[in-house]
Amino acid sequence: MAKIHVLDEITASQIAAGEVIESPASCVKELTENSLDAGASRIYVKIQGGGELLIAVQDDGSGMSFEDAPLAFCPHATSKISALPDLFQLQTFGFRGEALASIAAVSKVHLLTAEKQGPDAVRSGTSMTVHGGKVVSCSHTEARPGTMFEIRDLFYNVPARRKFLKSPSKNNAQIVKVMTEIALANPHVEFELIIDEKREFHLLPGTQEKRARALLGNDFPEKFRPVKTTIGAFTLSGYVGQPEHCRTNRAGQYLFINRRPVFSLSCSYAVKAGYGTALETARHPLFLLFLDMPPDSLDVNVHPQKREIRFRHEDEVKHALSNAVSGALFGHIERAPTRTACSIPLPPPLLQFREEKIVREEPRDQVSQMTFAAAAEATLFQATLLSSFHEYLLLELIWNGSIPEQFRKEGLYIMDVRAALARIAFEDLLAPKEAKVCSQKLLMPFFMELSSAEAHLFEKMIPNLTPLGFEARNFGKNGFLIEAIPMCLEVGEIEQFIHDLTQEEEEDPAKLTRHIARLAATASRKKYPLAPEMSCAIISRLAQCKEPFLCPFGGPVLSLLSYEEIQKRFRQ
Repeated sequence: MAKIHVLDEITASQIAAGEVIESPASCVKELTENSLDAGASRIYVKIQGGGELLIAVQDDGSGMSFEDAPLAFCPHATSKISALPDLFQLQTFGFRGEALASIAAVSKVHLLTAEKQGPDAVRSGTSMTVHGGKVVSCSHTEARPGTMFEIRDLFYNVPARRKFLKSPSKNNAQIVKVMTEIALANPHVEFELIIDEKREFHLLPGTQEKRARALLGNDFPEKFRPVKTTIGAFTLSGYVGQPEHCRTNRAGQYLFINRRPVFSLSCSYAVKAGYGTALETARHPLFLLFLDMPPDSLDVNVHPQKREIRFRHEDEVKHALSNAVSGALFGHIERAPTRTACSIPLPPPLLQFREEKIVREEPRDQVSQMTFAAAAEATLFQATLLSSFHEYLLLELIWNGSIPEQFRKEGLYIMDVRAALARIAFEDLLAPKEAKVCSQKLLMPFFMELSSAEAHLFEKMIPNLTPLGFEARNFGKNGFLIEAIPMCLEVGEIEQFIHDLTQEEEEDPAKLTRHIARLAATASRKKYPLAPEMSCAIISRLAQCKEPFLCPFGGPVLSLLSYEEIQKRFRQ
């Protein structure tokens, strides 16, 4: 009996659908891009149940005839290309003819369409219903010019796929992100997005800056600088963020190549290179960039969902991006004149030594007597503070009986103050609900406007933030008033904290506490070395923690310098 056999049509179509339609957001993206290819000037999207129950996309584009409508659901049927060379001259978003066939294979689809010909407002159109890839009905009907798709019960006939879908709130957040990208790339088109009977946004046609303001916040012009340049066959336009408004991830990066939203790690690195040393290593810039190039300079057919692309001349693209960003940020800045070495008077060596000796001796006399009484109440250990160096403390510990034997080792201990603060804040925030979290009321509420996608996520997070010391409420379309914040958070850090927070999953409170713990660990970075009293208070509080040996991120808080290690250094 033959081992190899040809899959039946239904199984093959469902497998193909899994590559193209990964989630409800993928379905929304494919249908909306079809509307744009049809020349739509207005696109209306309605979502219910995170897209599992209903995805409705309606446009006023060119529509389809009665003969074309059934063909649109056939695999590899398209009006965009007719031969292989057309792939290298693409001017449309779709071209492979897989989207509608894939969507229809795993859902219940109703299509209503009419061609945009003739003077009548309502004309003869086509009504068609497809369930699981099978045509249920196809008939003539009256319809307005354009096309409307209703996708119901997504993955109803593939329960294994449906079981692994994300929650409705996460699917909604992905849909908002996809629609935000598409709307940013097409400011000349009117978009309306309704999710569970709530209007997320309604965007009228306008300029690129007006569209960016509506989706990324009204403070968009203050955070970004415009970019516009032509280098060879490449035309680059858009905006790059000021260095002080960078993020800890790449969530605020929007790159469009020939109006197609794409992800390119090499382009992201090229943009960051344009910032030079103005950006910290672990931070990432914000940008909204539109790169136009000849269609034959790139290949968009390397990913099933067309999210990744391949450049024919990648080095030229990266060079153009880096130079354009550098010019936009620093091209017109007058740099201060550099001082020569002779302009800085140097003290004599003996005087420098004596000054350092005096500065170091005084605090050492104070610290040496700091075997503080507060540690007597500690549950795990008592400590004597011997010295401090930057953000590190040198301690002598006396363990009590509750510590496991493997930790009760003699020697000198070095404590990382930042890691200790993170552990302390983390355990405070995870304290029982009856314990009162330290919160500070703001004299003047802090107003913050977010992008549509960020606002959607942050509104869902507010109930999880309240027990951590936050008080926030919706104020306007995408605006929020922050009325109270945790004690470990400073007012100047609110905006960056919320931007970073809205890139996490909203249903994981542990990630929220880790964000605040990280802030607590870095809040006093510029204040090191700490005063002895402050150092002793931190040690005392750490001794009362349940897990004083590791910070919330897995790093050590205490490091032992044993007697044996000290001997090795002197008796090698």
